[in-house]
Amino acid sequence: MKKTLFSVLLAGVLFWLAPLQLARAQATLTSTTLSAAVTDTSGRTLTVASATDFAVDSLLYVNHEAMVITAVSGTVISVTRGAAGTKASTHQSATTVYVGVQYYFSSTDRSGSCTSTNEVVLPVINVSNGNLYTCSDSQWALQKTFGTIEAPFGTHVKINTVAGNKNVRIQSRTYTYTGGGITGVQIKPGIGATTTHEIKGIEISPRFNDGFTAATIVGLHVDVFLKGTTAVTTSGDVRGMQIELVTDDAGTRTISGYVTGLRMRSAFSATAITGNFSAFRIEKPEAQTNSQTYDGLFDLTSTIPLVWNNTP
Repeated sequence: MKKTLFSVLLAGVLFWLAPLQLARAQATLTSTTLSAAVTDTSGRTLTVASATDFAVDSLLYVNHEAMVITAVSGTVISVTRGAAGTKASTHQSATTVYVGVQYYFSSTDRSGSCTSTNEVVLPVINVSNGNLYTCSDSQWALQKTFGTIEAPFGTHVKINTVAGNKNVRIQSRTYTYTGGGITGVQIKPGIGATTTHEIKGIEISPRFNDGFTAATIVGLHVDVFLKGTTAVTTSGDVRGMQIELVTDDAGTRTISGYVTGLRMRSAFSATAITGNFSAFRIEKPEAQTNSQTYDGLFDLTSTIPLVWNNTP
């Protein structure tokens, strides 16, 4: 009798402790994509690429709309639209869909410090505004999916990392697209009103602040990296940097100043410079297996009379 009573008590204790254990365990919010567009706000079904973890009464979240799952038939999901105070809207095919039990989702934002193992689920989504948070380096990090970012009038757009040893990464990924050329980042500001001021495509200015120093400071590091040792043929060129000066054909502008492919300016004060102070410094090629060396300092194509001759 005592053994039976103990078993019953133990089962009861485990039953009540189960939710507490769940609250301490971290889960990962499941995500997939829409296989077809949702073209209206009254439809009650949608099709997803994978129905893993889709269950009746669970919540799915897609592009600022929450939906409660009412039935699952393969990858066709029946839902109640506009749940959790959100508004039903249309959604494009391939849009990301998040799904989980309803208490996985939140209605508040996160900020400050965090501990991953203390969270019930990651990432955390605030369904009221679409903010998605991950716990990175013990700090809440906001992730946004967007098509356009615009700052309020009169303010700058600022993107900063919290940790000093982290950077801002843009398109640091591997492409598998083969349908045409690839450009990782494009910056093309254009003047649309006459002005006497200059326009810069990009400005880079790392600094040693007053009273502080470090080993080396580099304004811009550019490298092209042909990775691996597999024998393949590159059908084009390998160019570390390409500078072009172009106009439309038959342009009629008058340029009062210089036209220069590369300009160097120096306004530099120091107590002493141990090395040389030069406009150019070219390093000798480093030795490695199959090392290649320079054929010359410059490769001048064709001949421009009174300027250069490629076959002196």
